[in-house]
Amino acid sequence: AISNRYLLPIYDFYNQKEYNQLVMLRNLYTDWLTYNLNILTVIKTYEFSAGIKPENVGKNRSKQILPFDFNRVLLPNSENDYINASYVTVAFEHGFKRKYILTQTPLKDTVDDFWKMIWANNVEAVVMLTERPKRLPVVDYWDVKGEGSSFKIRVENQRNYFHPNADMPNYQHPSQSSLSGQHWITSELEVTKKNPNQGEPEKRRILHYKFTRWDTYPPDPQIFVEFVEKIRDRLALKNKEDPNSYHRPHSNRSGRSSSSPPIVVHDLMGIGRAGVFIAVDSLVRFTTETSMRCDIDIAKLVLDL
Repeated sequence: AISNRYLLPIYDFYNQKEYNQLVMLRNLYTDWLTYNLNILTVIKTYEFSAGIKPENVGKNRSKQILPFDFNRVLLPNSENDYINASYVTVAFEHGFKRKYILTQTPLKDTVDDFWKMIWANNVEAVVMLTERPKRLPVVDYWDVKGEGSSFKIRVENQRNYFHPNADMPNYQHPSQSSLSGQHWITSELEVTKKNPNQGEPEKRRILHYKFTRWDTYPPDPQIFVEFVEKIRDRLALKNKEDPNSYHRPHSNRSGRSSSSPPIVVHDLMGIGRAGVFIAVDSLVRFTTETSMRCDIDIAKLVLDL
């Protein structure tokens, strides 16, 4: 069972020592992973019939990690509407909501479905928390030239970011010794959708954030929280610069509007790391955008995802 070991005034999170923050993030990651892998505890409540259909089994990275039927993402205008992805809404009692799409890293045969999902949901940002395991295939889903695909992707404005306080004098993060280089990589993806009627193709720009400092151990909490904040600030700036992008209504910064597009978040399987990002991002956005001082039960938030 998940304990209430992180029930605290959430505005105190930033005042915690770096070590205490690390413990909280580690516990949050462990509990989220344990909850998701223990499918038997929820199998009687939710069905996942779409994911076990013969035609869909090959679209899953794992036979045990499947989207529930009630909140799975449906691919529009497709012979097969299945993709291993789920809508996740984090709702607080005070009316604040954040919307996400939680998914696995695409397989070679599901890259086109991945971009169909992004296009259909007017997604503005993709967050990647995937390592490159030696034994499992991981494709660069942004390396799409258009052959045999409905989309063409061009990577622009790629930048490597280094956290200025990464080398703490009193604390050596376990992963620091095995990893070097940037802490995250940002880029803009120009996504072009082909017009089946040979008309003018439509283009959109998607922000892409790849966190590179999550090895075997949970990330340094200071670096990870700043990564989350940078995404929030960049999306707010993007909407301010181009309030009519994609020809759809935008929400205000609080995210309360139902027209606010979801953020796509993925790790390899679409469970542990992506769930931690959603929990941290929703908490950070709630505290910074509402300025409310209240107690938040983090364990309950994770269970409700």
